[in-house]
This record gives sequence, structure tokens and C-alpha cells, in this order.
Amino acid sequence: MARTGIRASAIIIQDGKILLIHRHKNGQEYWVFPGGGVEEGETVEQALVREVEEETSLKIINFKLGFRIQNNPYFYCEVGSGVPHLIGEELYKNSPVDHHQPEWIDEIQIKNLNILPLEAKQQVLSKL
Repeated sequence: MARTGIRASAIIIQDGKILLIHRHKNGQEYWVFPGGGVEEGETVEQALVREVEEETSLKIINFKLGFRIQNNPYFYCEVGSGVPHLIGEELYKNSPVDHHQPEWIDEIQIKNLNILPLEAKQQVLSKL
């Protein structure tokens, strides 16, 4: 399916930890909030639920809009229990040069990580 150009992202905070996707791509290392592109015919909320499940295997129980960066919404989410791991598209395209790994990171550590986009990192840090 074609993408709309909008990305829906999840901020998942649980027990003093934030769930991030650790990326290694084109020789760069960084972290992003779980989420991905909204497909044609899909709402941002539907994309959020689908992408979080594909990137973490966790199901969203509850969410609310936190902020937007350009047209891209960031939602504060509550997820069900389980150990996060990749399923879906990201699992199959995972490789040494384009690697995704969901990781729980202590809130204290996120200020020292290369989290992209920086504006999202700053928004989340301002709420902690």
C-alpha cells in the first residue's frame, strides 16, 4: 500500500523505562519512538496500533495525543504485557546494515542517547 507521508509514533513509558527502537542504518546508530507511516485508507490511530505491534509485538490498550511535530502525531500509549520483539515487515527486512531492535531504556539514560527526531526527544524529556 502507498504511504501518506504522515508518521504516527508511540511514547510508551512503563516502570521508569521508555520503549525505543534501537536502529543501526547506513553506519549510523540512533533510537526512534515506535511507529511508522500511515498507509492510504488508514487513520493515524490505526497506523499507530499496527506499527507498534509490528515493531514491538505489544498491543496498545490506551492512547492519547501528546504532541505533533509538523503533521506527525506522537501519542502517549499504554501497552499490554509481554517482552517486546519485532514481528512483521521490520523482522523480515532486519539486516546488519539496517537493524531494528526494541529496547526498554531507563528514563535517566534517554538524555544521553541519539534519539531522532531531536524535537520529539526534547518534548518527552520536558514531561519527565
